[in-house]
Amino acid sequence: MRLNVPIALAVLLAAGAAMSAAPVNPPREAPPAGEAVATDVGGAFTVGGIDVDYSGKTADAARFAAWRAAQRKAWPQLWARLSAKPAAEAPKLADPALDAMVAGIEVESERLSATRYIARLGVVFDRARAAKYLGGGARVVTSHPMLLMPVLNDGGVRVVYEAKSPWLRAWTRLQAESSPIQYVRASQVGGDPILLSAWQAERSDRTGWTMLMNRFGTADVLMAEARLDRAWPGGPVTGTFAAYHGPGRALLGRFRLRATSGAGLEAMLDAAVKRTDQLYAEALRAGKLRGDTVLAQDFAGDAGEDGAVPTAPLLGAPASAPAPAPAKAASAPKNLLPPGVTP
Repeated sequence: MRLNVPIALAVLLAAGAAMSAAPVNPPREAPPAGEAVATDVGGAFTVGGIDVDYSGKTADAARFAAWRAAQRKAWPQLWARLSAKPAAEAPKLADPALDAMVAGIEVESERLSATRYIARLGVVFDRARAAKYLGGGARVVTSHPMLLMPVLNDGGVRVVYEAKSPWLRAWTRLQAESSPIQYVRASQVGGDPILLSAWQAERSDRTGWTMLMNRFGTADVLMAEARLDRAWPGGPVTGTFAAYHGPGRALLGRFRLRATSGAGLEAMLDAAVKRTDQLYAEALRAGKLRGDTVLAQDFAGDAGEDGAVPTAPLLGAPASAPAPAPAKAASAPKNLLPPGVTP
């Protein structure tokens, strides 16, 4: 759920309380509490999974404090993600500067009382407004276009694009504009589902892969695999996830998550997509994720030694970045997982 109302306005108190509020931006009409404005914020960076827990004299005051805190937490994470530097080195920005950059707030989950607000939020930063702060010290990398193959093994049946699987739907919900990986998903019409089958994901024939790379205009292939094990219908679901790269299926990392019930499957898959995207992003920055010049000759002259492509038109900065030590994928901080999902 994305709210496109500026943070300083989204929590205006009704009637008399509104008179005492001090919005940073010029007043404009805000939606009623609890209602979201459905809008697509194009060209944005999104940082999700921000946990907040704040109290106030009223529910709106607690929400205001929580959303402000989410902005402060999200900015260093965004800066670190795009610069490959520690979050502690992010520029210190005052609340008015953050208000100007934030295009909206995504409410992933929330609970509130008369004086307390507990939520998991996503902060959407306007790409153009954030660029001037990122360009001063950040050096951004992004991959060549990569063909994504989300392989799901559920009950012994393996599918990729043949059906609208829960795993494929989770990938469509990913805020890909915030990732350094340029994912290319195939359509589910024509012959694409036949060409990009689960069987193809197991093949190592480079001639066949070269044909597919030329067809989709990509430099290489990423296999994001998920296997679901259900204790009983509607009961706990354990997911085993693995991130592979290239026709040779080089393993970049694997992990497990568990949903306490079938109702939590969607949240678990969303968390798994974000973890898998992090594995690919870490591999890119560490120089492990490279465009295969045999598969896609057209891209060979553009990539650096680490396979990254400059994004200077966005930030006006070179695209080389130091390669931090890749994070291990064996465990995930529990506070980054949605309720009902455990490592």
